[in-house]
Amino acid sequence: MSGKYEKYIVRKPEITSLPFGNVVGEGEAKGKTGSNIYLSKDLVQGCDMHMNLIWVFEIPVPNPYVIQHAHPYEEHLIWIGTDPDNIHDLHGEVEFGIGGETYTFDTTTAIYIPKNVPHCPMTYKRVDRPHAFLALCEGGAYGGKEL
Repeated sequence: MSGKYEKYIVRKPEITSLPFGNVVGEGEAKGKTGSNIYLSKDLVQGCDMHMNLIWVFEIPVPNPYVIQHAHPYEEHLIWIGTDPDNIHDLHGEVEFGIGGETYTFDTTTAIYIPKNVPHCPMTYKRVDRPHAFLALCEGGAYGGKEL
């Protein structure tokens, strides 16, 4: 069905590599999908959000596959377990840096990152089952600086 709000519906993501997403600098990291951009100002006119979904199937190579960086906007990161019997179990373990501190988690987890706060590296310690990783950014575009 097509209607006046069809322009706000993204049925096929833009698949791309984003800056800071591969320490070796070329191509995709093994063990994950590319960045599936479902919302951005490039995909939906007037959109003020950038939504990136990545499926992680195994420990990515290189690992860490996201290096330390910062953005001039807030970012919201969510790791989502896929076990229907226990959605809170990530079935993996992630080590994540934020503001010079390192945190480790193995559950479905969300992290709020204030603007200009250095974050990452993101290092996988184990991946026992595929899970989803979602990044939401203000402003409709992804950018920042490597640190």
